[in-house]
Amino acid sequence: VQRTFLFCYDTAIPFLLSSINQTSASASCLSGSGSIRGVVFKYDSKLSLSSVYDPAGRVTTFSYESGAEAGIRPWLLTRVTYPTQWYTNYTYARASLGTEDSVFRVRWQSFHTDLGVPIRQYGYEFQSGAGASVIASTIKAYDGTAQHAVSWAEESNPAGATGVSDGVAGAGW
Repeated sequence: VQRTFLFCYDTAIPFLLSSINQTSASASCLSGSGSIRGVVFKYDSKLSLSSVYDPAGRVTTFSYESGAEAGIRPWLLTRVTYPTQWYTNYTYARASLGTEDSVFRVRWQSFHTDLGVPIRQYGYEFQSGAGASVIASTIKAYDGTAQHAVSWAEESNPAGATGVSDGVAGAGW
């Protein structure tokens, strides 16, 4: 199967990917001709990805933290809205890296229907070590009927071993 894919970048800001297209042999990013199907990427004024259009024209949108510091805002994803209008929300916990720098870790992730009904939620807890390293973590999953937790700690699980808690196992931590 001979398929040609064209990765097209914004002409004004060359590091922004504007589309990926399956094309004919004579296709060009400049002319837009020859595309059989493709995915289109749009960005907001802060150069954060704002939407993705799939080959069927369905749109997935992305929203970012508006209350964070100006330099951080473009990078903290707070909501993904899918073509079905279902969505996933994210909240973050700030961890200090000395006196000036910080890292933001996902604290809460929740999946909702188009009517706002939560389907599944995840809570993340991290224990920091030196610098930004994580030396222990717990993930709690809520599925509407029960809570399940998986915990991992560096001192009890050497070299990437599997962490097990509450009968739920996870590998590759």
